[in-house]
Amino acid sequence: QKSIFQRANANACVAVSNTRGYDKKLHIRGMTVESVAGFLPLPPGIPVGVVVQSYAGTMSLTLTAEKWAVPDADKFLSWVVDEYQRLRVEASQLEEKQTSAKLL
Repeated sequence: QKSIFQRANANACVAVSNTRGYDKKLHIRGMTVESVAGFLPLPPGIPVGVVVQSYAGTMSLTLTAEKWAVPDADKFLSWVVDEYQRLRVEASQLEEKQTSAKLL
């Protein structure tokens, strides 16, 4: 018998959490917090979790995954970064087209 959490995942295969951090570095007792790391415990029945976060002007990704679902975490994250870069290029091109259309 499945738990309520296993039945509630709607057949999802990945959980993603985005966290916007502070724009500037924080200090704790006079010590600078240089970086932060996210962690997403995998919900029951979901083999992949990704945290997208920012801190002090830097964006980072953290991956939690079952080995059978993501055998090479570095490769998986490189694919995510590649897709993000493609989206940035396409968004920039779209913005340029819209600006050009307004000028006409």
